[in-house]
Amino acid sequence: MTPAFIPRPWLGVLALLACAALWSMNGPLIKILNRPDAMDRALRLFGVSATGVEAPPPATADRAVKSTHSPEPAEPRESTAVPTPAGGEGVTLAEAGGAEVRPVSPWTIASFRSLLGAAVFVPLAWPHRGTLRRVKPRWVIAGVVLFILMTTTFVVANTLTTASNAIVLQYTAPLVVFALSPLVLGERPSAGEGWVLLIVLVGVAVIFFAGPAGDTLGLVISLSSGLWYGALTVALRGLREVDARVVVGLNTLCSGLVLLPLVALYGSFSVTPFQLAMLALLGIAQFATPYLLFSYGVRHVEAHRASLITLLEVFLNPLLTWLVVAEAPGSATLIGGPIIVLGVVAWIFATLRRRSIHNRQ
Repeated sequence: MTPAFIPRPWLGVLALLACAALWSMNGPLIKILNRPDAMDRALRLFGVSATGVEAPPPATADRAVKSTHSPEPAEPRESTAVPTPAGGEGVTLAEAGGAEVRPVSPWTIASFRSLLGAAVFVPLAWPHRGTLRRVKPRWVIAGVVLFILMTTTFVVANTLTTASNAIVLQYTAPLVVFALSPLVLGERPSAGEGWVLLIVLVGVAVIFFAGPAGDTLGLVISLSSGLWYGALTVALRGLREVDARVVVGLNTLCSGLVLLPLVALYGSFSVTPFQLAMLALLGIAQFATPYLLFSYGVRHVEAHRASLITLLEVFLNPLLTWLVVAEAPGSATLIGGPIIVLGVVAWIFATLRRRSIHNRQ
């Protein structure tokens, strides 16, 4: 039941803010799964090996390094490096007892996180499946297709370029929302919100154009992810009469199943216990739960305003990636991120002030 003292639109705003915070975990988690050096760092933090066995303390690794400088020549060892989609190589971790850590393919990440999220939300959605009859089938189909395209391209982009580049380019989505909302939903942004969009896009431009150039393919896929994200925001607004649990359950289930053939062709169904735990965290806490919050939020907040609020992820995602896996954002991100946050906060307080004046009249 909605508390009487909190208007539904502001509950929607709070849901979208929480969604942005949880979405921001995707950068470090995808890096941990796909990049051996990031996984190495995570294994050190958790004190486990790739096989789930307790790892020796870091001093063991230090002694191993020192021993290579002893007068006795070390026995040569055949390399077991494994190429990754990002151009990196698999590594053999000293703290993992010499066990090889194989990166998880983007197709496996995208499929498994969807299926794990669906395992939680499909049972919750089943009693409310009748709400699908409230909307036309084309909205349901559009939501599923756009969800698959957006989430898959974003995961692939994170394995081909930095988390900063991937998330910044995905957040060109407000341009798509502002273009489609009047045509599809009949929702017209105000002039003030247009200025706020310009402010946040200045932040996006600073991060992208002033930063180091990334892989071209990764940048192109990131841009396509932004296109699908903007279109999905509009589609979810069209699905606002459907229970949010149904939207999340259907999208995650269909996404996971559709991607299984790609896992069989280009990925692997074999993961370590540690990787499975990371995939579960990615699928439930970072993936399904935020989309439940997002689906709820856009039921009570116009699509163009929802896109502005979730722009907070552009700042939080690179920050968390830096803290967890030591992929430091560039100076452009440190300049552009606060500009984006300033624009979003300014919009929230301006809206609050406008509604307060309206209520007094």
